[in-house]
Amino acid sequence: MFSFFTVSLSLSFGLSLSFPVSSAGLRISLHFSSLATDFTQVLSEALLLSKLLTFFVASLTDFLGLFWSELLDFSVVSLSLTFLLILVLQFSLIRSKLIRASI
Repeated sequence: MFSFFTVSLSLSFGLSLSFPVSSAGLRISLHFSSLATDFTQVLSEALLLSKLLTFFVASLTDFLGLFWSELLDFSVVSLSLTFLLILVLQFSLIRSKLIRASI
């Protein structure tokens, strides 16, 4: 029998992040509903999201009895997540501006 729960996070610019967790594993999904027009808001919320993600992963590994330092360097993971989120959000922001400009 599988135990199942979901951790969700929604940010003001419409990005929601959910962590469906079961005994079969962890799946992370991102959903965009609307986008901010201000890059500083995107940047600050991407940094917040990356910090929450690294905290969640660190907590999960501690919960499973694994030592975080043996798996990955915390600062490298945090920087990688931040960079990835900024790229995704920036491309989405550019795409939404192009769509608005074409209308």
